[in-house]
Amino acid sequence: MAEATERAETLRELLVETPPGHILATGLHEYLDLVQIHLQELAGAVGRAFFRDWRPEPAPEIQMQVQIQVSA
Repeated sequence: MAEATERAETLRELLVETPPGHILATGLHEYLDLVQIHLQELAGAVGRAFFRDWRPEPAPEIQMQVQIQVSA
């Protein structure tokens, strides 16, 4: 259950603490892909916590880096 709690907190942080400007600057599609990945990881963790061997172990963490260049 601890894994599910951690995954839920990570998703909450992503949804609540990501400024809209950052989402638009990095791309809405990329942001929603990341949200979907976190939802899948959370679903897997909840399944493993309550329904033993419900889904396979999650894939390795995906890191996303974005660089923004602004021309004046």
